[in-house]
Order: sequence, then C-alpha cells, then structure tokens
Amino acid sequence: MGWGIVTTTFRLFSERASPGHALFLKQFASDEIDVDHIKTEEIGLDASHVPEDIKVDTLKELFDKINFTDKAAPGYMAEGSRQEQNKIFSPEELRKNLNEFIHRVNTREAFIGTPSTHDVFQLMDFYQQIEDAVRLSIHKVRENVTDFEDKNKNKSGSFIYDELAEDKKCEYKNLLETQARVALDLAIAGGHCGARYMGEAMDVYYNIYNEEGVSNDKDLQGTLIEILAKKREEIAKAEAQKLGLDDRTSDTTHQFTKYMGNMGRLLGIPGTK
Repeated sequence: MGWGIVTTTFRLFSERASPGHALFLKQFASDEIDVDHIKTEEIGLDASHVPEDIKVDTLKELFDKINFTDKAAPGYMAEGSRQEQNKIFSPEELRKNLNEFIHRVNTREAFIGTPSTHDVFQLMDFYQQIEDAVRLSIHKVRENVTDFEDKNKNKSGSFIYDELAEDKKCEYKNLLETQARVALDLAIAGGHCGARYMGEAMDVYYNIYNEEGVSNDKDLQGTLIEILAKKREEIAKAEAQKLGLDDRTSDTTHQFTKYMGNMGRLLGIPGTK
C-alpha cells in the first residue's frame, strides 16, 4: 500500500503540473483565456459548519418522514417520484438501496465506478466529497423546514398545517418534497455504481443550494471557478449523450463513468479530481 500511495501522488502531480496538460487544455479555450482557470476547487466542499450529529446515516431519518400513503397530507410523494425509466421502486426497495448507499459511503468501499483500493488518496477524496455533499444537503433541507415551522406558529406557539394560508401551505409542501427528494434520489442511486453515487450526491447538493450549482459561502473567485466547472460538466455530459452514453442507463453507465472520469480530471469537472 505504501508504494501505491507514492505512485499515486507522483501520478496526480505529474498530470497537473506537466506542460502537456496545459497544451491539452488549450484545445478547449480561446487564446486570450488563461487555462489555469480550467479547474475546480481541490479542497472540495466545506462542511465544517454542519453539526456533528448530521451524518450520512441521517438519511434514514429523512426517509422515515416521507409520506408515501396519505395523498391529502403535506409532502405526499406519488409513485412517479420514485420511478427510474420504467421501474417504480417500492418503499422497501428504496430503504434497502439507501442502506447500501450509507454503508458504502461510511466504509469507503471500493466497487464498480469508484477509484480502486490501490488509489487510496483518490478513493478517500471520492467518498469524502460524497459525504460532505450529503451532510450539507441534509443540513440545509432540515434547516429550511424547521425555520418555516418556527416562523409560522400560531398565537399559542404551535405550528399547525391546517391553519396556514393557502400560499403558505404550498410553500411548506414544497419544502417537504425537497427534503424527501434528498433521501429518494440517493436511495435510487444506492442500487447503482459508484459514479452514480457521486453524480447524484452532487446533483442533490447543487439543486438545494443554488440553481447555478454554487453554495453561498464562497468568495467571488471560488464562486466563478465553481460556476465554470459546473458548466463544463454540463457540456461534457451533453457530449457523452451524443455518443450514446448515459449514467442513468444500465447498459452504458460504466462507459459513461470512464468517459467522465477521463475528461473530468483533465477539465476540472467537480467530483472527478
């Protein structure tokens, strides 16, 4: 393992520092653009402000709160909310997949679509980014629901859904659905390969924090870097689809993973550093 760490470190340094890497990037930029800007933040996501009691396992609590049955109650998630292609997952199947997702992230398990056990640093970085994205997402959706309930209590200090105005009811339903989507999307991902774990975790994070795919705690430089990195990811995915590759199609997901992994490390795409 010690020799593997040494070779991995040398390879990653060589990839980033070599003149050939800069020349390769020149193919994707105009002459006036500094290719040093083609990168994503190496430090990953900052989850330092997230309470320690919010863990990847907290996804189970979010899942347990999902309303699968009562159509009249707030936050009801219809069958279509747990459908992938022609497959509609049962709550039991989703729970099993979610437990698999949690176990693999917590144990840093190497399997199809993740860095190998020989690439220790990259495997640890891979799962740390997933964990940070999940914890940040859980923290935000729970905070949004709690803040709404606190601000909309009645005169006796209680939150009662039926007493809300119609627009407030709609707002609350949307918050509950967003919270449910975190657990649902990651549960569906739990039955797929490691690349789907990363892709879904980052998509959940981006969707929650900002429509531009950037959290609000970055400075201007960090924000611009992440906006551009996210746009490169969108372009790379679009090009992959032109080649017939799709991360949500079982027969091409591994080819998609290889394509995005190779392009991602070169072009500074989030989650492929």
